[in-house]
Amino acid sequence: MPILVILRKVVYSKPVDKTTSETKMTKYRKNYKKRADGKAGNNIMLDYKIMYVSRTGNTQRLAVCIYQSLQQLGNGDIEEINCNTEPGKSHLLYVGFCVEKGDCPIEVQELLKKVHNRQIALFGTCGFGQSQEYYDRIVENVKQWIPKDNSCLGAFLCMGKMPMQVRKRYEVMEENPEQREKAQMLIRNFDKALLHPDDADIQNAVAFAREAWEKAESCTDM
Repeated sequence: MPILVILRKVVYSKPVDKTTSETKMTKYRKNYKKRADGKAGNNIMLDYKIMYVSRTGNTQRLAVCIYQSLQQLGNGDIEEINCNTEPGKSHLLYVGFCVEKGDCPIEVQELLKKVHNRQIALFGTCGFGQSQEYYDRIVENVKQWIPKDNSCLGAFLCMGKMPMQVRKRYEVMEENPEQREKAQMLIRNFDKALLHPDDADIQNAVAFAREAWEKAESCTDM
């Protein structure tokens, strides 16, 4: 049974049915070509922009793969942001971030506060990711920076590897008998995160991005 990435809800990385994904991609391309040829009664082509912050390369990897998968669907761009970045005029914004203290980085907060009357799809990576509840809390924290006149199409989060100095801190903690159990749990999580984002994470991020694009496109065609 094909696994669909559900919009408006944070999703875990699960295997994607490539046949279903490719069929949808073909449909999207045909719709895009019709609009470009002026055969659909609506010459508006959906423009989108992927904007992200990446500290260790995890979120950047997702951003680049999403951008590559959407290039044939509409007018797109990709940009790594800082605190002074302006959101531009694209109808659909994919905003990517690395999780910092349970929220998005300050650069993303500043960007989101400037966005109005757009459709936004969130994606990101975090060192921890063992529970849906944890992901949900992160997304709710990020969404508080989005002005109410925008429409949030959903969010995708997956685990991402952390710098080795983080593991060294955990190893120091492990030397303390009172912190040993917690430190060992953190070390196990760290080692698991080293494998992410993996191919399944990438496939699911791309599937999520395509679903968001399709939803935004349907609103544009109204």
